[in-house]
Amino acid sequence: MTILTASEATRWGLLGQNKMDVEIPNIYTSIDEAVFDGRRITSLIIPDSVTAIGADAFKKNLIEKLLIGGSVVSIGDYAFSGNSLTDVVIPDSVTSIGKYAFSNNLLTGVTLPAHFKENPPLDAFDLDVRFTYADPVNPEADSWPELEDYETPTTKINSNCRKKNHGW
Repeated sequence: MTILTASEATRWGLLGQNKMDVEIPNIYTSIDEAVFDGRRITSLIIPDSVTAIGADAFKKNLIEKLLIGGSVVSIGDYAFSGNSLTDVVIPDSVTSIGKYAFSNNLLTGVTLPAHFKENPPLDAFDLDVRFTYADPVNPEADSWPELEDYETPTTKINSNCRKKNHGW
C-alpha cells in the first residue's frame, strides 16, 4: 500500500499554489487525510490504482470536474465537501461513503451504484440531491462523466431530512 501524503504530493508538484488541474499519479493506492484541504483545485482525476480516499482529502477546493477511478472502495468523511461540484458519478467499486463527503457543493445529481439503492448514503450529501442508480457505473478516464451516459432506472429525492448545519 502506497499512501499519498502531503510530503509526497509536494514532491510530485501537486501542491503548487496555482495548481488547478490535478491528476493523482497511478502509483498510489490511498490518499491520506487532508492532503489537498483548502487548495485551489478545479479539476481532479483519481486513478484506478487508488482504493481509499481519506477524510477531508479534497475539502474546501474549487473542484468542478471530478473523475473517481474504478477501484476506489471507500471515501472518507468530508472528503469532497466545500467544492463546486454540480454532479458526481460514484463507481461500482465504492462500498463506503463517509458523512458529509460531498456536502456543501452545488450538486443537483448523483449517480450511485445499484448496490446503494436499498440504503443510500443520505448523510454524505446535502438535501434535495437527485440520486440516480445505475449498474454498472465505471467512468472512463479519458472523458468527464456525464449523467446522461448512464442507465437511469430509479430516482430518489433526498427531501425528508432536516437541513444539516455543517458549521461553516
